[in-house]
Amino acid sequence: MSERSLDRRLGPIDGAAVVISNVIGGGILFTPPLVAAAVPHPGWFLSTWLAGGLLAFAGAMAYAELAALRPRAGGEYVYLSAAYGRLAGFLTGWTSFVAGFSGAIAVSAVVLASYVDRFLPTAGDATPIITIPIPYVPLVISRQSLVALAAIALMAWIHLQGVGPGRFVGNLLAALKVSTLLIFIALGLSVGTGSIAHLGQAAGPVRGTAWLLAMIPVMFTYSGWNAAAYLAEEIREPGRNLPRALGIGTLVVIGIYGLLNVLYLYVLPVGELARVRGSVLDVIADQLLGTRAGDVMGVVSIVSITASISAMTFAGPRVYYAMARDRLFFQSAARVHPLYQTPAVAIVAQATWSAVLVLSGSASTLTNYTGFAVVLFAGVAVAALFVLRRREPNVPRPFKALGYPVAPAVFAIASLSIVANALWSDLIRPVSSGTPWGPSAAGLLIIAAGIPAYWWFKASGMKSVQRSDTTVRSQVDLLLSHHRLQAIVYLFAAGPASLGLTSVIDNPSRLALLIAGFSWVAAGSVLVRQIRFARVITGLVLAVSLVPLFMTLKDLNGGFVAGTPALNVMLLSVLLLLMRGGATVLLATAALVHLAKSHA
Repeated sequence: MSERSLDRRLGPIDGAAVVISNVIGGGILFTPPLVAAAVPHPGWFLSTWLAGGLLAFAGAMAYAELAALRPRAGGEYVYLSAAYGRLAGFLTGWTSFVAGFSGAIAVSAVVLASYVDRFLPTAGDATPIITIPIPYVPLVISRQSLVALAAIALMAWIHLQGVGPGRFVGNLLAALKVSTLLIFIALGLSVGTGSIAHLGQAAGPVRGTAWLLAMIPVMFTYSGWNAAAYLAEEIREPGRNLPRALGIGTLVVIGIYGLLNVLYLYVLPVGELARVRGSVLDVIADQLLGTRAGDVMGVVSIVSITASISAMTFAGPRVYYAMARDRLFFQSAARVHPLYQTPAVAIVAQATWSAVLVLSGSASTLTNYTGFAVVLFAGVAVAALFVLRRREPNVPRPFKALGYPVAPAVFAIASLSIVANALWSDLIRPVSSGTPWGPSAAGLLIIAAGIPAYWWFKASGMKSVQRSDTTVRSQVDLLLSHHRLQAIVYLFAAGPASLGLTSVIDNPSRLALLIAGFSWVAAGSVLVRQIRFARVITGLVLAVSLVPLFMTLKDLNGGFVAGTPALNVMLLSVLLLLMRGGATVLLATAALVHLAKSHA
């Protein structure tokens, strides 16, 4: 395999099918009760889905202009890199790999196994068969995980075989998904047992902040409307066909989501909808047409989730391929299979990490933590439209975003408002009051873990280029590169990890601020090449971090394993200072995920 461009073999319908399959998955089956609990009024409940759909369409049109302007694989990785720099682009790609695509694939595969269990008993059995005792992240092999791994492997194999097989399977699954959902909606509204009066029955008042928070799961459920942009390098005549793919796919999704939510309220009052656990579609099918209809919808759900896994397996690897081509990911991921002309290594890498998440049981946690990141990066990418229009006013644009500048501005402002509200609720207010952090704060830490990864990949890419040019970096620069990586890893892993220990002392907020302040000074010192000063500050951070460690030691009775989770995080963070290279990045991520779990 060698580094080469991807072939343009996809049309607008292929792109629209990827959008539809990528968006309509497990989200619409499970998030409506969450939205109904936050917005217990039928009209306001439906307004969240309408607003989410309009925002998604505005975003899709902005992406259409960006993708037509830069028709390369990678989606927002390409747009953020062009508008804000390579670090911004890398962070969105990092989040996509760690949780965005890989985590969503893993969660979908596990949910798929639970639906298969309806027809093949024990397929969803999570009872461990074998447990591999890896510290912090034991890998559990069960019948459920084996079914999930089989689905991930099958989709990876199909899409590795070439764009042709991947396109055929994707289009077929998308067509089956749309047609069966429309038939079910039509039958439910025409002959089902429900009441139109439910559309006027509220279960409680609606607060503005609750409505905004409800938009996070709504927009997460709409996430994927930009999927065709990741395939820009493989779509024929991208200036014309990419806008069509994004527009058609998003409009179809808006229509189906709107009708499904009307059907949900037709069958269940909003208060009962909020109390549903599990798949809403199964509950609705059972109430509308009996248990056998529930089995039919089980098949529909299997098709729907399989289509989503297929679409994410199609789109996600194009991001890592683009990053690797820019030397910001493992170089092998930039290789294109000589026969199948697919980014084979990137496909295998994503499938492998998804499999690890399935076995570790961390997938749902990661996607919960990084759900706000989907909104964040989409909003920042749409804002890039303004940056590039101002910076490159004379560059030919095959397509211009509809409603510019109002529509993309509304999308960007709404997205950033939702993110700000989430961070206020999950990070700022908990820190000031000393209460546990929320999932968005944990997600911010996971994104921040990409910064040391960026420095490592950047240094590795530079060394690769310099080796090919037969030049050698000076020893001073090598030391600077090493210490920069070490200090930034400490900043975003050991420093925040030590904050987890502050729960054992009387005033955690002050110690947290002290550690964070020292960490930022250390990082700033490294960036301006004041290495010795940075070492002193880093030593202070470690010293302050040891205070809660010694306080915790007094309560230990059984050593490391019997200690508190916070102590384990601290010991793990100390090990970070002894690690190098890729092991540092992986261990830093593990520490951050463990910290996030202890706070959530």
